[in-house]
Amino acid sequence: RLEAGYPLYGHEISESISPLQAGLGWTVKLDKPGNFIGKAALSAEKKRGPAQRLIYFKLEGRRIARQGTPVFCGRREVGEVVSGTLSPILNRPIGAALIETSDVDPDALHVDLRGHNVNLERAKPPLHKL
Repeated sequence: RLEAGYPLYGHEISESISPLQAGLGWTVKLDKPGNFIGKAALSAEKKRGPAQRLIYFKLEGRRIARQGTPVFCGRREVGEVVSGTLSPILNRPIGAALIETSDVDPDALHVDLRGHNVNLERAKPPLHKL
């Protein structure tokens, strides 16, 4: 699921992570006639832009960034890992993280895994494509 980039409720999408933050805006039809719960909030979020967004990543080495691991840009914490595992196809750690959208260099992100800074290599799903 994670290798393919499929979201799992409670991880990449939840009550606190909107479809727009998760990169699933194409699933929300805000211009359709009628109303649904949360339409006003999603319309406002789309207009101003989401404060956070979901990114997918690969890591070098064997250490896995698990759910809840903080993500840093320099010394500042800018998000956290929402899913992380070892890809059996790539034989390396992969994951997804929810990060801030403002004042963050998405190419300078890293995680602290037991005292070692490990750089995130951003990737677009599907992650199992070589």
